[in-house]
Amino acid sequence: MKKAFYILLLFILSGCFMGGTWEDNDDNWGRIFYEEKPDDITIINSWFWQSSHWTYEYCFFIEIENNPQLISKIIEKNNLVKIKKNEVDSDFLFFFFDKPEWFMPKDIKAYDVWKVKGDYENKKLFLDRQDGTMFLTDFSV
Repeated sequence: MKKAFYILLLFILSGCFMGGTWEDNDDNWGRIFYEEKPDDITIINSWFWQSSHWTYEYCFFIEIENNPQLISKIIEKNNLVKIKKNEVDSDFLFFFFDKPEWFMPKDIKAYDVWKVKGDYENKKLFLDRQDGTMFLTDFSV
């Protein structure tokens, strides 16, 4: 019984030290998408935070150069729906952390906006209408 206690304690403590914040780190792609970054993808900026709490709590912002195949894949895989301009209000634009200056630097009217179908609104995709740059964010706490 004592051995099981120490194993459980070690497991809990090891989870408490895995948190951190990574800005423009090569591993952010894997932290966000759980896969190796394809060669045809260009990350412009990225920021990832993970709590040191024993539950998986995270927040990320990523800016990716226009890539129509990736955009389609993200929309399909995450069941995203395009939302109307009148649905974008201050509540919708809540981010768990202050967004980095590089994330959506233009007025919101410059972007097509996507969210997860249904009530879950933490994952949001913003596509620059002019050049197709993709801004993706999500958080879970």
